[in-house]
Amino acid sequence: MKKREFPGANYYSDVLRTSASALVLFAVIGAAQAQTDAVQEGRAQGETIEEIEVVGIRSTLERNLDIKRDAVSFVDAITAEDVGKFPDKNVADALQRVPGVSITRSGGEGQFVSIRGTSSALTLTQLNGNYIATASTSRDPQRSFNFALLPANLLERTEVYKTPEAKIDEGGLGGTIIVHTRRPLNMESGTGFLNFEETYADVTGEMEPQYSGLYSWKNAAENFGVLVSYTSQERTSISEGVSLENWTLFDDARADEDFAQASLEDTAGNKITGYAPFAVVQSQSKEARDRQGYQVTVQWEPTDRISTTFNYIGAKLEQNNDQNLILAAEWDYRDPAIVPGSVRYDGDTIVAMDLADADLSDHAIDLQAPAIGSRRSLSESKSDTYDLEVVYEGDGYTASANVGHTESSGGTSFNNLQRFYGVGGATQSYGWDLHAGTIMHYDAEPADFNGFGWRSADAGTSSDEEFYAQVDFNLETDWGIFESFDMGAKYRDHEIGRRFENLLWDDGDPNNATLWGGCCGLGYEYWHTDANLPSAAEIASFIHKVKGLTGEAGTEKSFLSVDWDAYTAWLDDNFIRSRRDDPNNFFNINEEITAAYLQGNFNTGALSGNLGLRLVQTEQRAETFDAPLGIRDEELDVNAGSYTDVLPSFNLKWEADEDLIVRAAASRVVARVGYGSLGASEGFDAPPEGSDMTTGSRGNPDLEPYDSTQFDLGAEWYFRSASVLGAAVFHKEIDSFVTMAQTTEKREVPNRTEPVDVIFSLPVNGTDATSTGLELFYQHAFDFGGGVIANYTYTDTSLATLEVDGSKKEIPLPGTSEHQYNLSAYYETDKFSVRASYNFRDDFAGEQSNGQTVYTDGYGQVDVNGSYYFTDALVLNVSAINLTKEVGERYWGSEDRLYNRFYTGRRFYMGLNYKF
Repeated sequence: MKKREFPGANYYSDVLRTSASALVLFAVIGAAQAQTDAVQEGRAQGETIEEIEVVGIRSTLERNLDIKRDAVSFVDAITAEDVGKFPDKNVADALQRVPGVSITRSGGEGQFVSIRGTSSALTLTQLNGNYIATASTSRDPQRSFNFALLPANLLERTEVYKTPEAKIDEGGLGGTIIVHTRRPLNMESGTGFLNFEETYADVTGEMEPQYSGLYSWKNAAENFGVLVSYTSQERTSISEGVSLENWTLFDDARADEDFAQASLEDTAGNKITGYAPFAVVQSQSKEARDRQGYQVTVQWEPTDRISTTFNYIGAKLEQNNDQNLILAAEWDYRDPAIVPGSVRYDGDTIVAMDLADADLSDHAIDLQAPAIGSRRSLSESKSDTYDLEVVYEGDGYTASANVGHTESSGGTSFNNLQRFYGVGGATQSYGWDLHAGTIMHYDAEPADFNGFGWRSADAGTSSDEEFYAQVDFNLETDWGIFESFDMGAKYRDHEIGRRFENLLWDDGDPNNATLWGGCCGLGYEYWHTDANLPSAAEIASFIHKVKGLTGEAGTEKSFLSVDWDAYTAWLDDNFIRSRRDDPNNFFNINEEITAAYLQGNFNTGALSGNLGLRLVQTEQRAETFDAPLGIRDEELDVNAGSYTDVLPSFNLKWEADEDLIVRAAASRVVARVGYGSLGASEGFDAPPEGSDMTTGSRGNPDLEPYDSTQFDLGAEWYFRSASVLGAAVFHKEIDSFVTMAQTTEKREVPNRTEPVDVIFSLPVNGTDATSTGLELFYQHAFDFGGGVIANYTYTDTSLATLEVDGSKKEIPLPGTSEHQYNLSAYYETDKFSVRASYNFRDDFAGEQSNGQTVYTDGYGQVDVNGSYYFTDALVLNVSAINLTKEVGERYWGSEDRLYNRFYTGRRFYMGLNYKF
């Protein structure tokens, strides 16, 4: 969003900003709470007025509704209950209680936010009105803001704009979230908080700390102030799960269907047909996070007309992950090794199968599964943002300028996957049953795994950097119904890049090829002599049992996995670690964005609103290297282009009665395409011997931005303090969006006289999607100290049109749930408060896999928060997250084809918050 703030200002609404003089307005907005007219008038006259801060759930809900009620757009807000006490442990967790908002989780913690049924990538998130760089610790930089990086207790409030205004930055097709931190001139001098907290999770069995604090000071003249804050948090999250990879149809009679393969046979020669996965995997991912956040804000008002604000936000995140897995794989289906009578069906889906080698002496069948695998990833990300804002208040106008720089770097210093399997009859039997409590079963010990399988090792970095400069004017007028105009311009130079390297372990012999390159382990050109391999006894020493799993997701309570400390020590003792460029994982994208806007704010008494136009030009440049057959093409591929968007917006508010507000809005919105979709390198494998077909993947620099025209209509009845009943309907005509698809293209391959067919997975544009929905919300505060909050969102989306290779098909719009609702009840007294919440999100479509859509199953979760006030300053806070131990699931095309099932645990928090 363009930053047009008075000192300490927020983006309330044009009604607030134009209802009094600029000086009065500065005081009203800067207070971050509902002020009475008497307090506003006193400040405008320079009087000293003592403020009594009322805290608690009800007072917070009142402030939230004040922001919503006063806005002319469709806006919801969440404010802190007290200094250092945001209503949830995570900002995303708090936002999911807003009507029409849903979240996705990582490790049980809210991570990405979606608004009104659109993908989280289409939600624009800003900190204090501007972009904040957050380089990913994973492979793919993305436009979605990761709320796991943002400490919640340092925030003052968060606002959700569901309809745009011309003065708000473009990019939020779903909506725009603006997160605000505190400012020193809006706080009493010498105030702040200290917070100490411990966390316990049932999947880790560990207690982990968090420390945070904030201190704010200003001089006696109250024209210079400094605020500093710091947070340190240690978290270990564990996700247990079972996944089924690469579902495929095995059926000779349906060979013409997408991705169909030949029928299977059991050891008695019986033909087996139906849908089955290529691999069944049980896994445990253990992620250790060490998060630190910093803030320094300095405000100075050298005169009554000039104010300046300097803000620094810093963050650092270390994120180390050990993933343990054991898998049963498709390569054994074909030996054949399927036990007669063991295959069971649910419709056309194979849900159970056993495989066995009955005679280990003949070596006719050598089961290679189950294979043991593990991945270790060591990652780090840091972010630094500096901005300076200067505001000048003239007679009848306000001018402001903002300039800032935000940069972030991150990535993985070590990311290694290794699999071991059994050869020569080492493994005797295994099987899987999707309807069993433990889905996969096997009879194996560490000594049975005597061979190397697939491995890959890499390291890499991503970078994210933006410079922005902005000027804004607010002009008070008396031109008919228009009482003020906002106008301004903004320039952004944004660059994001990704570079990866392969990790290699060389034997030190210059006559030999590199041992163990970035891909497929001992094999291909990386074979050496057996002398370079560990013995079977050494391999057994790399394998141990992972214990202490809950089994909630269908895993065993303990299973075999790789001991990374032992395995890595063996590698480094025997070989020389080095790096080389990874040809498949490089891109650099630059965007120069120039925007200008004009917005008229009108008020006729009962009717108020704004009418505006935003003009945006985007210059885009994407640089990549192709990497066919894993060999980097040294010629840099450069794709450059530009596009211009004209974005009108209209918001209308009608105060039909003293407590009844009707709203309407219409706008055109756009969102830019994800970086990975634009910049991913082209790569494909060599086709198998005797085949003229292979698979690959690439980006698509020709993608058009997301584009939608949307309409909103709503009504709100504020029937008493902290209480509201309302409804809103919305309709989005999505003319362009992005989804994954597959297309077949010809490519030249060495040692082949004719080009081969490559089935590329790539992002493509879909068209002609619509999303229509209804929001219902109710909030009521009872006189006895209790209250309820409830909301429900219904979203009806049409099937969107996807055209690939000249043929059209209809697919679900990704990221859209038909039903979602939130229920909360609270009770508070002067000494304690308690709140219980339940949120539910229905199924929603995700990516395309083997011609089918992968769906996330419906999910509901219960959270409980409580506080006990020893004194007004010292508060004990307790929370329980996922109290009922819910398990998440995804499925492939149909509910009887499980894609993965995961459990991230139940977490408990206890901490003390001291306000001074």
